[in-house]
Amino acid sequence: MSSNNSNNGSFVAIIVYSNADTDKLKILADNKGKAGIYLWTHNESGNTYVGSAFDLSNRLKQYFSIYYLERDSSMYICNALKVHGYSAFSLMIVEYIDIQDMTKPEAKRLILEREQYFLDLLSPHYNILKFAGSSLGHKHSEETKALISQAQKGRILSADTKALMSQARVGKTLPANTKEKMSLAKFKKIFVYTKDLDSNELILYKCFDNYTETAIYLNCSKRTLFYYVDKNKLYKNKWILATSLITKK
Repeated sequence: MSSNNSNNGSFVAIIVYSNADTDKLKILADNKGKAGIYLWTHNESGNTYVGSAFDLSNRLKQYFSIYYLERDSSMYICNALKVHGYSAFSLMIVEYIDIQDMTKPEAKRLILEREQYFLDLLSPHYNILKFAGSSLGHKHSEETKALISQAQKGRILSADTKALMSQARVGKTLPANTKEKMSLAKFKKIFVYTKDLDSNELILYKCFDNYTETAIYLNCSKRTLFYYVDKNKLYKNKWILATSLITKK
């Protein structure tokens, strides 16, 4: 069941769904085609996660997919939803954002500005990254590294990931100087790019401080990462990995 104008002490939410499990269908129906900011809350601990979306229904539908939770289980909120279950969480829509008559870049900028406002206001526990839309320039604290590590415990690797790791180990022989290259690259930043579906242009999705953080996020081994960076190959038919910024030609 949902209720309007519930106050969590810092702001007045637009709507509150007290049980994300039983309120699933209403959550998806109420927010179809609406842009805005949402807040997951673990009811017992009070731990929260702030997110944003152009279409809240489409975005929130992902959280109700076990495939998505498994794929992105390095995200602390995904791991928490798997461990505790949806009934342990409430969901708030903290703000709807009117993006009519805006260009896509303008809308994205406004949405991220509002998401950043609530990230700064609430300091949500489940948000590993504290910058809306990008981790560029962000360095994980020791606490954050511990959270990432905790989120990984007990994970079962997918068949796809096992296959990729196996290929990297035995199916595809790396050059003889791989160990030397990996040693030199150990502390390099990794820039993860994807392609905009509309413009087909490369977009910087995330930046990590080193191979270890990247491997945790992408759910693979550092050796696999090095192979795809070294060979300049598309990872999982989606990600382009580089050790330096890719500039537009």
